[in-house]
Amino acid sequence: MGIDTGSTLESKYDLVDRQIFRSLYARINDFNVDTEYPLRIGIVFCVGLPRRSSNCIFEGDGYNVTLANRAEEAFKDIENPYPLVLRSLQEEVLQYNDLLDGDYEDIYYNLTTKLMTDLGRFLGRLEAD
Repeated sequence: MGIDTGSTLESKYDLVDRQIFRSLYARINDFNVDTEYPLRIGIVFCVGLPRRSSNCIFEGDGYNVTLANRAEEAFKDIENPYPLVLRSLQEEVLQYNDLLDGDYEDIYYNLTTKLMTDLGRFLGRLEAD
């Protein structure tokens, strides 16, 4: 059983969404269940590090971006989520072994970094196999 990080924190960092997705698609990943399909589908969730600060200002490549409206409100609820989210992600890795974590903040600004990092790691592993 994981730590109780609170529903607000879990929903902001997609912990609940990943759990729902796992439960919906658990059958296609279970090699002990007979199926009419000859192939299994592997599911991997690509995640970055949670933000270390709880403010709504993002810095990157010399630019400062300040979130407003709904996005700004999302960051006001939690003071410093980093330790809780990081611990929860570590527990997910141990329990499900389906997270591919990257050394970048998991924010919209870093989507290209996320894609290239995770795709490179995935394809590199395929070549090694």
